[in-house]
Amino acid sequence: WFGPAERPLAGRLHVPAGEARDLGVVVCGPPFGWEDVCAYRPLRTLGMTLAAAGLTTLRFDFPGSGDSSGEDGDPGRWDAWVAGVAGAVAVIRATGVERCALIGIGLGGAVAIAAVDNGLAVDGVVLWDAVVEGRVWLRQARAFQRLTVRARVTLPARADCGSEELAGFLLDPGLRTDLEALDLRPAPAGATAAWSAPFALVASARGDRVAVALAERGATVGKIVLGGIEPMLDEPHRARPVTQGFDAIRDLLVDRSVPAARPAPLPSGDPVATPLAGVRERILTLPAGDGTELCAVECRADGDALSDRWFVFYNAAGVRHIGPNRMWVRFARRLALQGISSLRVDVRAVGDGGGEEFVRDAIGAYYTPIVWDDADRLAGHARALGASNLVLVGLCSGATAAFQVARRRADVRAVVMLNPLLLDWDEGAASASDAETSWRSATRPANWLRGSRWRKLATGRVPLRAVGRALRARIASRLGRDGPDLVSGPADQLRELAAAGVEVHLVVAEEDAAVEVVASLAGGDPARLAIPGVDVRLLAGSDHTFRPVEAQEAIYQIIEEVVHGAA
Repeated sequence: WFGPAERPLAGRLHVPAGEARDLGVVVCGPPFGWEDVCAYRPLRTLGMTLAAAGLTTLRFDFPGSGDSSGEDGDPGRWDAWVAGVAGAVAVIRATGVERCALIGIGLGGAVAIAAVDNGLAVDGVVLWDAVVEGRVWLRQARAFQRLTVRARVTLPARADCGSEELAGFLLDPGLRTDLEALDLRPAPAGATAAWSAPFALVASARGDRVAVALAERGATVGKIVLGGIEPMLDEPHRARPVTQGFDAIRDLLVDRSVPAARPAPLPSGDPVATPLAGVRERILTLPAGDGTELCAVECRADGDALSDRWFVFYNAAGVRHIGPNRMWVRFARRLALQGISSLRVDVRAVGDGGGEEFVRDAIGAYYTPIVWDDADRLAGHARALGASNLVLVGLCSGATAAFQVARRRADVRAVVMLNPLLLDWDEGAASASDAETSWRSATRPANWLRGSRWRKLATGRVPLRAVGRALRARIASRLGRDGPDLVSGPADQLRELAAAGVEVHLVVAEEDAAVEVVASLAGGDPARLAIPGVDVRLLAGSDHTFRPVEAQEAIYQIIEEVVHGAA
């Protein structure tokens, strides 16, 4: 944690294991919403790539994003973002490096430019697909919102009508106004002096406007052509590091640095902070059985007392521990204010979890028993801190992990499964689930309005084999033949878990692929599922990750029912 005690920011510092260089790096990734969720894991790879070359590197969550303090509707959020860059540079300089460079990516590039315009002293700036006009970014974000919005929304409308929803996140009126007015092409008064010292590198073929904006400031600008950042902004389980681009940026920064006069010191950041009045959080690194490092954030009421009831939040596939649409952060902090502790966790190959990367597009990797072992160990940490009453919450593959951990442990009181696509591991079922997901994605007309989908098809990245498997299964079903099941005998397992005294809650969006899991348990009609002790909710008007925002609040109301025993 770093920054003001009353408004701390969460950062991840990559320290070179070998010889350090005199240049440190601050990565200013996408600061908002879906782009931040998607790019997180690839930017971890960037941080590791730079550190391996001797460049001490800090990635951080901007105010109101990730684990950092703040919410969507906080006033002055753009200014807080700019100030956050200055705080991150101070952290890098405190490690003893003599010089510091910024890497600004997408909208994060605009924040980096604004920080230097405000007088932040840095030694270099690398801008990759940087935004210079806020209206352009807003137009693209709104187009994506139109593709994700559900036609049928039957949930109560939110009271805060001044905010605008962008793919599950709220854009408050103040930030919207700042972005609509953002135009970095003309140099603000006094910016020339700030840009006289740092080198500036503009990456990507679309960097002409950025280069012109920096030239207006008197910066010495070099331009390199890299691939775009689109691979980092794919769905989190498909997002990929842009390896060629990462390597090129590494080489450029290494060329502009020299070995440090002294070794880089160990990081001195505090693992504990108060991101919200009355709430204390601790960043944890925990070992798995094979030496892989897992990550978790412990959230509890500020004070010495620990509750015996803990919530453990599990991720959905490649989404890090903040949860879908940052839900887990909001839920955990609300629970902490009620005196209830929680963990939000990263298993291996997800978020800040270590281990070998899963093969992207192989959804089944997130459903393997080794992931459940990780999930069990993370729940065990809460037990070690005195938890005797666990509530496990998970979405998609995280729901499967929650279900499997609940079956293993005797200290689980309740499990809340959101849109599970499988409840037990079966290679054929996992393949069928992957195929069904690919089929739905490939046959959704709105997806083909996006240029990125056609580029994927042209480059062989649309999983045509999986789509073909789903088509064959559907044809076999129409002909009365047996096709692959999406689930493998879960009804008895659900019944046994409920009979053991565990509250079981199954929440499914009506139009999500997970509804087929419920349908298979209920003989074809999901509304008729009746297993004693299993609470089934069909939620209209939302998608797999519970967009719109009203759907997220509906999920929290279920959490509240579990807390107060109303269900």
